[in-house]
Amino acid sequence: MSLADLRRGLRSAAPTVLVEAPAGCGKTYEAADLARDIVDELPPGGQVLLLAHTNAAVQEFSRRTQGLRSCVRVTTIDSFCLELVEPYAAALGLPTPLRRAIGPGRDRIGFGQLAPKAMELLTRAPTIARLAAARHPLIILDEHQDARPEQHAVIRRIADVGAVRLRIFGDPMQAIYERGDERSIGWDEIEREADLRFRLGIPQRWRDAPDLGDWIMFARAELCSGRPLPLRECPPCVRVVRVPDLPDPGFGRGLPHLLSQPLQSFLRRRVDGRVAILARRNAFVWGLHMAAYRGVVVNEGSDCENAYWALDQAMAAVGNPEGLSAVLVALLDRISNGMTAARQRALAKALGEQGIAVGRNQEMRAFMLAFQPIYDDPGLCAFCAVAGAILRSPPEWLTIRLPEALRLLGQLRPADGEDPRDALDATIMARKQAPRRPTRSVGTVHKAKGWEFDHVLIGGFSASHFADDLQGRRLAYVALSRATRSVEILVPGMAPSPLVS
Repeated sequence: MSLADLRRGLRSAAPTVLVEAPAGCGKTYEAADLARDIVDELPPGGQVLLLAHTNAAVQEFSRRTQGLRSCVRVTTIDSFCLELVEPYAAALGLPTPLRRAIGPGRDRIGFGQLAPKAMELLTRAPTIARLAAARHPLIILDEHQDARPEQHAVIRRIADVGAVRLRIFGDPMQAIYERGDERSIGWDEIEREADLRFRLGIPQRWRDAPDLGDWIMFARAELCSGRPLPLRECPPCVRVVRVPDLPDPGFGRGLPHLLSQPLQSFLRRRVDGRVAILARRNAFVWGLHMAAYRGVVVNEGSDCENAYWALDQAMAAVGNPEGLSAVLVALLDRISNGMTAARQRALAKALGEQGIAVGRNQEMRAFMLAFQPIYDDPGLCAFCAVAGAILRSPPEWLTIRLPEALRLLGQLRPADGEDPRDALDATIMARKQAPRRPTRSVGTVHKAKGWEFDHVLIGGFSASHFADDLQGRRLAYVALSRATRSVEILVPGMAPSPLVS
């Protein structure tokens, strides 16, 4: 079917339309364009509801529907479920007030609980489902291959009680999230529910490098068919670099000294545009970061656990400058290189109960004195201010690998009477709406999903990280499709992935 057929189908009266949309083929454009076109047909007070799975997607759809905020609502499916549940928390056996599900704590509802509780609410109170259906006659579901069955059931329930048109976009080859015992909804299950089915197949992301776009689409087809990557047919912008003595990194960091030369060579060649080094596992990300010699920053995604941990520890130590200082030192040990056992002992000795005793340690003198605001006023505001100051001006011996916790704490200034954890929630939610996109980064494939980079290097393309199974093939495709201009694949010579054989 043609693109014109697809657009007519999306705008038709069919209850459920499914669009299989490979990466870079215009899915975001078509979904946002549909939302804009339908606005004039909405009843008074009606809204197009666009539900995504990542904050990066929410940000992009919000940008593309600017000026229509009153008629187009863009949010994540988890946030939508939370908003349904929150007013009825007590009736559903949940803590009240219900706190945001973005950090730890007994008074929070976890992401995995949101959709089941929302489904319970809609089952017990069908009127709420009917009201949601009346307000949202068109619901667009983005990246729906990542939806859990409970999330899909919530939207299905709303659609079934009213005249709601569902428009579902997704790509089974991008279903890469591993959730333990939880599973994503099966793509064949979604297909069975659809009244009309279409496929976007023309690459749009690669206008500046059409050969790369054509090859990535070809690679996707080969991976779907159970074959290896078509490296013999790849254009010059796709390179495979084999590191002869490099073993399979497994679950570890690999051997950074063997990775250094190919990484440095890649970074020297790619001085223009946004650059990403991607890996499957977090541990190997640290090895790649070490090998890059600070030439890249770590993409932390939305992982804020270190900030929550430090805040909880600091709240318990308010009024105790020695305890607050110890929390900050422990946080730096978690997120940095250079906080050796000897330096930690020196800090423990210097940052005492009565004050700061620098002694003769000239190497750490300025760093120790940076804790003075905590001794002047041993509260959370001073603790957070010192965290931010250390991030802005760390000592030469300290390399901060994961800066996000210090960045969040440095912005935090709880008001009188405000729960500091609520203040941190609000700070994190604001940052999620505009996630940082570093120019040169290293991170996992999962955290890069939804983003684009000019140049991508896939590190550790090994037998264990990119196995010849469904998950390995999907990860390889998602990693490749992040690139808009060039791709390099770093292959351990002693354990290459069968996908490059």
